[in-house]
Amino acid sequence: MERRVHYAIVFIFLILYSCECRKIKLKNVSSKSVLIADTIQVKTDKNHSLDSCQLLNQKFYKNSGIVISEFYNALDSLRINDSISILVISPISLERPDLPCSLSNEFGRTILEINRVNKKINRSNVNLISQNGGVLNKFVGLSPLSNGYEIVHESGNLYAWKYTVSVNYLANKLIITRITKICSFDTLSQTVIYNKDLDLAAISIQDSLDKNCNCDPIWRKLESNKK
Repeated sequence: MERRVHYAIVFIFLILYSCECRKIKLKNVSSKSVLIADTIQVKTDKNHSLDSCQLLNQKFYKNSGIVISEFYNALDSLRINDSISILVISPISLERPDLPCSLSNEFGRTILEINRVNKKINRSNVNLISQNGGVLNKFVGLSPLSNGYEIVHESGNLYAWKYTVSVNYLANKLIITRITKICSFDTLSQTVIYNKDLDLAAISIQDSLDKNCNCDPIWRKLESNKK
């Protein structure tokens, strides 16, 4: 009887130990164990010294079903349908310009399109989101549409602007269907909508954001109307 109790205690201990080991392995994922197709990580030079960014690049977390290096912050995400999710990631060097960092931004602040059916990740939408660092980043977030999403940037107080890019999936392709900018002065505002000749490859949101979405002439008009 005592021998059976002894075996039972040993068996339970082994089970608990095995579970605990699995937990530890999940918490401390090494860079070698996650270098697979669904991992977002910066390629590094082994000769680089281990600064803050290098250390973060060797740690990982999961978001939207993929493994991501801690060098990237997840800023926003949403689920489009049963197969596609959208995730915005940003290099820590853009969020923390003060952080000592020897790593390249590589893809910059990026919108990832994650397809869970064919297990593909598209990250070609860098030109649709601000690449400014720190407080100069005017990205607000993503908003869902019935068959797509909106990318929203905004800035200002008395003189303000809001810039929204509407993206839809038509025939399984990513299409920009509309760009809406709102220029505001005090309580007055004017809305401008672009919905023609919107070529994804030719559009650079950064150019518009750097120029305050070309709201200056509209602000002058609104300010004049306010008097």
